[in-house]
Formats: sequence, C-alpha cells, structure tokens
Amino acid sequence: MMCRILLLLKLTCCVCAGTFEVNVTQTSYQAEENDDITLEWTFTTKPGSSLRSLFICCNMINDHRVSVLFRLHGGDEVPVKDGEFVGRVQCDKDVLTEGRIRLHVSSLRTDDSGIYMCEVMTDYGVSLSRCHLNVTVTLICLVSSQQRGIDPNLRLKLRLKLRLKLRLNLGEQTY
Repeated sequence: MMCRILLLLKLTCCVCAGTFEVNVTQTSYQAEENDDITLEWTFTTKPGSSLRSLFICCNMINDHRVSVLFRLHGGDEVPVKDGEFVGRVQCDKDVLTEGRIRLHVSSLRTDDSGIYMCEVMTDYGVSLSRCHLNVTVTLICLVSSQQRGIDPNLRLKLRLKLRLKLRLNLGEQTY
C-alpha cells in the first residue's frame, strides 16, 4: 500500500518527465516445481544518479494472494516478511545502479505461478512492468527392471519423467 501511495505522489510530481521506463526482459516464464528462476527487469538510468534516489517494490499476484517480494526505499532494502517467500527471494543489488533488477526465486512451488510486477520510482520518473510465471509439477516414477520384464541382470531402474502441467486458472486468464 505504501508503494502505491508513494507512486501516486511521484506521478503527480513527474508527469512531464516522460522518458523513464521499466521493461521486463521476458514477458512469460515457464519453470518446474523445486527449480530456481531469475526474473529480470531493466529501467532507465541517468548519469550521476545514486541508489538513494531509488524506490522499488516488486510483488507477485495470483488468485490466492498478493505477496511483496522485494522493497528498496531510498537505496536501503526493506525487510520483507511474507511467509511464503521468506528466504526464497534474493535481489542482486549490485546491478541496480546499471538499471537492472534481477530477482532470484528459489525452490519454486506451483502456487508461485502468477503475475510478477516491479514498480520503480526515481527522482526523474516512475514506471512499472510485469511478467507471468507458470510453475508446473514434475513427477518422477522409478520402475525397477524386474517389474517391467526387462533382463533382471541389468539391475537398472527405468526413470520415467512424467510432466503434468497443472495450471492454475490464473495461467489461462488475460491481463
């Protein structure tokens, strides 16, 4: 909520700036449960600007919840207390000065599927961009060679990788 209030205040002050943009490097991501993924956004920078003039709020939105993933206020990271993402989201702060936001999300879960949005506010503009992440389940079944009638001397286990794309309704809606 605080991010939105700051964003609205900044919008009214910087309507004429017009050159500031936040872009997502990829609009749609596909991953499997328990994988790690890096989501990336870029934003316009100006020479001589510092992290002190940077305010960032990154959220995940789906049918089940809205979660704050990362917040930067005046160059300082604000601890996020969302129980679903604590310890699973990291931001590369060293690339922020280059105009890049890289969020690393680890140990993905199917309910991490949704819209990921980053809002950026600086002293020279405000913008936001979003992408979609779909996390699917991977089931791995181990079948012994004896159970399948294959030569028992091989002592191999067949690995069958079955992918079930369990999509949340969110993945089928348009935003």
